[in-house]
Amino acid sequence: MTTSSMQQLASNLYGWAPARTQKAAQELYEKGKITYIRTDLSIFSQEFLDAAKPYIEKIYGKEFYRGLNVPADKNKDSQGAHEGIRQTDINFTPTKASSELEGDNLKLYKMIYNYALAALFVPAKIKDTDIIIQNGDYHFKVSGHQVIYESFLQLTNDIDPDKKLPAFKVGDKVNDKELYFEEKETQPPQRYSEAGLVKIMENSGIGRPSTFSPTIETLKKREYIKIEKKSVYVTEMGMKLNNLLKNYFEGIFVPEYTAKMEANLDEVSTGKITELDFLNNFWKEFEPVALKAAKEINKDKPKAENAGAKCPMCGKELVWRLNKKDQKFLACSGFPKCRFTAASLDAINPKKKTTSEIPCPICGEGHMVERKSKKGETFWRM
Repeated sequence: MTTSSMQQLASNLYGWAPARTQKAAQELYEKGKITYIRTDLSIFSQEFLDAAKPYIEKIYGKEFYRGLNVPADKNKDSQGAHEGIRQTDINFTPTKASSELEGDNLKLYKMIYNYALAALFVPAKIKDTDIIIQNGDYHFKVSGHQVIYESFLQLTNDIDPDKKLPAFKVGDKVNDKELYFEEKETQPPQRYSEAGLVKIMENSGIGRPSTFSPTIETLKKREYIKIEKKSVYVTEMGMKLNNLLKNYFEGIFVPEYTAKMEANLDEVSTGKITELDFLNNFWKEFEPVALKAAKEINKDKPKAENAGAKCPMCGKELVWRLNKKDQKFLACSGFPKCRFTAASLDAINPKKKTTSEIPCPICGEGHMVERKSKKGETFWRM
């Protein structure tokens, strides 16, 4: 099990975000219950295989053990530093873990334990089946799966219960059930989940196992994306940033460029190229694009609009600017030397209200008037 497959599986089984999976995995690793959690290898050490074989044969039967079957090129681009994620002790079963672990840690450990063992089982036999049911002149087709040989499914239960069909023979009668019509329209492609983004990054060669979850968390923190009902939505600010980067850094801010950089970093780590050569090659390509963007990018930037008022701190003109959510606010034109900001003109020059009948509690001569603070809160003063 790799880092990304662990995150995707936890999302499918439990609906977890990658960050939640990584947190539980980190705690299990620190407790010594699982192997290192940042890996893109799906192979296991010989030590684990030697321990798993007699265990599987004893508990489940000799006919179930196959051993690890990973295609030769499955991990050709992997860093190769760490084996796949698995339990450290084959005898620390989920049943025993229940007395020591709890919450997310227990759920994730059970998943890792069972799927690590399942990887060593012989293949299950599943038959895709279409069943035609006749009712008078009408025919109804039911599509699903029939499990011929369960094998590792007794550990993982990967078959959707709604798609699992019982065995039928021609001529069998189906119990009468109420039939109903349901009208459906063509739906747009389903939005990515966080785990789906991890899979896309892995397949595109972007990042490393240790960067998948932090990348998504950064996008959320900076409000470039938001998560609603476990689906990823790009915010307006995220779209604007994406368009800006695509317009001014064409050919660089694309998945292919990032994947190529990852390959170059691998060449540095193996000594095929030096760090200096790598940086020189990068800078030759990046510098002219960055210089051009620095000159042109401000042309598309909205100009500050004069607010017709003076800054109460330094006396310079106040201007209207936009924050990252495209909301207007007042700022001093002397920025960055003067950092005065306000939400509105009323917060700076509050209009006097009708003089109250309340005398000044200090001098007793004047009367109190109502004013507004910078935050729009009402207060009383002379």
